[in-house]
Amino acid sequence: MKDENKTKKQLTIELHALRARIAELERIRMQHEEMLNGCNGTNEPYPLSASFFSDAQYVIFDRQLEFVNQGFESLFGYSKDEIYQPAFELMRLVAPASRESVQKIFRDGVRGDRAACQFEFIGLHKDGRMFECNTSVIFIPYKWGMAIHGRVWDTSLVKSADRSWPRTDRIEAAMVL
Repeated sequence: MKDENKTKKQLTIELHALRARIAELERIRMQHEEMLNGCNGTNEPYPLSASFFSDAQYVIFDRQLEFVNQGFESLFGYSKDEIYQPAFELMRLVAPASRESVQKIFRDGVRGDRAACQFEFIGLHKDGRMFECNTSVIFIPYKWGMAIHGRVWDTSLVKSADRSWPRTDRIEAAMVL
């Protein structure tokens, strides 16, 4: 229908609908600008990701942590400023008993022998406290090599509870479920 054939009421309704749509688009644009402005001036390589994930997330490239979120900082006790230092040793986060197996998994992935995997290791907090961890990683071609993106979580409490629960009760509970 041509605009010349529309009634004043029809044109007014269309005008209000268009103004509402423009207002919505303007609101979205402003949110986008605020999000981008919030990232300016940060030293983080991936500043948006930190607020989107509550679990510990990380990216390793060229044997260095390129990104960690707040969950990662909390889990291991190191700040981003400490972690992003070129001298920060990645294996400082892994207990000596687990280092060889973690290094082998990472070597295999970087060579292309693995695309993704999940494994357990003993983590090492900044204060020296050891804790059981589970991590899932994916190996991604990146820049001139391979990056490792992972999620890690402390499983100490779950495993402790599991060990304290008698085996027969676990079987009976599983049967009930």
